[in-house]
Amino acid sequence: MPKTKISEFSATPGNNTDIDGINIAEGCAPSGINDAIRELMSQLKDFQAGDAGDPITVVGTLGAKGTASVAGDLKLYEQTTNGTNYAGFKAPTSLAANIQWVLPNADGTANQILKTDGSGNLGWASAASGDVTLNGTQTLTNKTISADDNTLSGLPASSFVTSNASGNIDGGASQKAIPTGAVVGTTDTQTLTNKTVEGGTFTNGYTEEVNTANTGTAYTISLNDGSVQILTLTGNCTFTFPAATAGRSFIMLLKQDGTGSRTVTWPAAVKWPGGTAPTITSTASKLDKYIFTADNNSNWIGSEAGKNYSV
Repeated sequence: MPKTKISEFSATPGNNTDIDGINIAEGCAPSGINDAIRELMSQLKDFQAGDAGDPITVVGTLGAKGTASVAGDLKLYEQTTNGTNYAGFKAPTSLAANIQWVLPNADGTANQILKTDGSGNLGWASAASGDVTLNGTQTLTNKTISADDNTLSGLPASSFVTSNASGNIDGGASQKAIPTGAVVGTTDTQTLTNKTVEGGTFTNGYTEEVNTANTGTAYTISLNDGSVQILTLTGNCTFTFPAATAGRSFIMLLKQDGTGSRTVTWPAAVKWPGGTAPTITSTASKLDKYIFTADNNSNWIGSEAGKNYSV
């Protein structure tokens, strides 16, 4: 049979007696040698172009070198009856060092993926259920997003994100401006100013701010100093109270000094039971207790809670 492609030749030289029917056996006509060489060159070209349909077996290493402008690649073509498309592998244009991957020694199971151990050894691994893609809308369940390593884009400066009634972050409606000042912690000690507590429960009790002072002959109450006013009368005193804001109240512990018999003039905004102010204890070093609560008519409603205490 005429030998029309490289794969049909024998590894034993004596068995190769023709090239595509041209006799090259011992004693052949010299003119046949030229024709045989031309035919062999044609077959080598077909082999190089992949048109002969010959399989290639390589012992050791198969290399595909690149050029000055193109990296080396491997192309696997489809059946010729279906066209000339191919699937391929191509090296990067630049490598810092050699890279070689060792394939697994067996096939994996259905839906497994190929992974590397970081040292060039490939193996099969089961993919995590549910894939996170770079684009598109997805629902993430039981995922932890590290604030240190990730950025949530599209938010205004100095804002934070809250969830809606369904527990979802739904864009603009969930973006809240960060309040000015220090953030309120859950365990540390902080001073809160102008805060409204709704339905709060105070455990382990609470302490009101206390203001202690001598009155002199005129004294102005400032609730910024405390809601418990411990005052010692050191003269016949005329009091000035702050503007009455409905719902505010304070306690006054009013004590005579060592001299005693000091008198008090209350502001007109203070209203007493029956319209008459109580008589304060005049004895030296004795103490009376008063409670003042603001109504919604700019009045301080006063009441005597106790008197003539020895302290």
